[in-house]
Amino acid sequence: MFCKSGYLGCARGVDDLRCINDRLNAEVVEQINESQELMMINSFARESNEYQFKTCIQERISDIASWRWVFEDLSKRLHEAIEALKYEHNALRVVVERIVGEIEDHSSDASRPGALCPMTDPVEKAILEVRGARVRLSIIAQSHAAKVDAAIRRRLHVNTSKLEELYWQREEAIKDIKSLEEEQITTEKNLLETMKQENLVAARIADRTLRPPGELTKDEVDRRLRNELGRLRHFMKHLRSNLDRINSLQNHLVESIARMDCYAEDISQVVRLDQDRMRLRLDEDNKSDSQTSTAPTPSNGKRSSSHSRSEIPLTAIVEEDEDDYPFGD
Repeated sequence: MFCKSGYLGCARGVDDLRCINDRLNAEVVEQINESQELMMINSFARESNEYQFKTCIQERISDIASWRWVFEDLSKRLHEAIEALKYEHNALRVVVERIVGEIEDHSSDASRPGALCPMTDPVEKAILEVRGARVRLSIIAQSHAAKVDAAIRRRLHVNTSKLEELYWQREEAIKDIKSLEEEQITTEKNLLETMKQENLVAARIADRTLRPPGELTKDEVDRRLRNELGRLRHFMKHLRSNLDRINSLQNHLVESIARMDCYAEDISQVVRLDQDRMRLRLDEDNKSDSQTSTAPTPSNGKRSSSHSRSEIPLTAIVEEDEDDYPFGD
């Protein structure tokens, strides 16, 4: 039928082709729009996924660092507990040897009180009290030191993240200032062009006012020129308000950058102080570990480690040698 109508000179086939062409063009445009929307959605999803991945990685890194500090503290405490157990083992060995010696002395009709009945011996009571006081003081000092270390680490981590955020905000503010400067230059150029156009329109209106009195009529050209002059003046007023707004924004950004610099300097000083404190505390711990490893006996290692831990806040309590008890023969 399409060929028949075409041969007979009828426009029906051409109209059908035009309808089909229009429908296909509409479908193509719709598919192109949908493909563009899909591309935009995919790019946005990729950017959001990258941001979430970076955030998760940063959180995992901070968690790993905090757990590393916890494991180091636990290993240090385990080492100190092992040294304390060695010290107590040595003390028990000494007490057992003394008990065996006193039993032998009793068997040979000797008289040496102390280890067989420690509850009635004032020297043993004093030694036990001093030992318990030293243990309590060392436990309290270690707990306070652990709390101080955790607080310093926490504050150092928070201040470091705040400092990085301030640096990022400062860079963004500098970018905003540069964009405002470009906008200011563009606005000033537009203002100059508008002022030139205003002068031209005002000159044309002045030329028309210099005509002879018979030709001074308000025609369509005069009305258009005056409307154009009013529009240009309104546009110039709008441009000047934009310039004022840009200047105020620049001033606010400069003040914000100055405040951010002050805050960053304060936070960096606090971060440096915390880093120095952590370095000093780590140096003290390393010194105590080296003294413990190079000590001749476990008792001396325990004494040096407890002294290094309680060096600043507490006064070291020196324990007498257990072999020098004032027992009479």
